[in-house]
Amino acid sequence: MLNREGTFSMNQARFSILAAVAVLATAGIARADGAKPIRHLVYDVTVSINGSLSQQDYSGTTTSSGGGNGDRGQIVVDVMALQPDSGLVVNISEHTRGSRSADPAMCVTYGSGQIICESGKKINEEEYTLLRLLGKDFVNRAVMDSKNHWQFATNSSDMSETNDYTINSESNGVATIGLQRDLKVHGPQGYDASTTGKVTYSEKMQVPLSDSEETETRAQTGDSYNRVDQSITLNLASDSMQQQTAQTH
Repeated sequence: MLNREGTFSMNQARFSILAAVAVLATAGIARADGAKPIRHLVYDVTVSINGSLSQQDYSGTTTSSGGGNGDRGQIVVDVMALQPDSGLVVNISEHTRGSRSADPAMCVTYGSGQIICESGKKINEEEYTLLRLLGKDFVNRAVMDSKNHWQFATNSSDMSETNDYTINSESNGVATIGLQRDLKVHGPQGYDASTTGKVTYSEKMQVPLSDSEETETRAQTGDSYNRVDQSITLNLASDSMQQQTAQTH
């Protein structure tokens, strides 16, 4: 969010909410230090963030300020293991031109979008965005309704989040999926965030080929109104499993 001086800083609270969702999963992270990855994925990533801050003083006068930044680079995912509870153990890192680079962190991701990551590591929101889509059976026909729609929801005293997905078209095993995510965080530092996006997903390879998401985050503290607009774009650049498949044909 923008601070009172009008400079831009990322809304770190969104990271903690994802972590809060993650602890609902039943299994801990299975350590895989020193193990050889069973799959290596590389995604090109672009992030754009723009924010505005409006404040009203005691006389009723409103002042506004704004700012923004962006970055681009790659997210690298090494798939280490599949747990008995279907959790996919991965090492994820980010390498960018700017300040968003992040060292490898171990996470477990589930098809429901739940995520567990080791504490104390920097994990950017675009990394979480990708992790949501990498879980085993993210596209699961058994949980869809007649309109190829499915939903995951989480509710607690601190927050509520709903994720809706719909397959809008499909061809040759690749599905185009529309997504809508609504997050409401309660309390003095609460905020609302709405995300819309489009995912192209290979059901054969069990990975997203691309993802584009637009998120609007809104918060009010007293007479201050914050808004952050964030765009994240991900495109699969390389996949060791696809390369191995091509070599066998």
